[in-house]
Amino acid sequence: MLRQRAARRGVPFVLLRHGGRHDVFLFGSERIEIPRHREIREMLARSIIRSCDDGKDGS
Repeated sequence: MLRQRAARRGVPFVLLRHGGRHDVFLFGSERIEIPRHREIREMLARSIIRSCDDGKDGS
């Protein structure tokens, strides 16, 4: 879903590094930390998506 949003906005979505329990991605100019759990809570998922949508790149 985040890759599709980045493609629509014309911004890069790149894995920066694997952390202990999180992966760090670059979404445009925003650094996004995404947990690598089997399931994440809906509120966290919405927060991650909102932080990507609130970015300034391509808006």
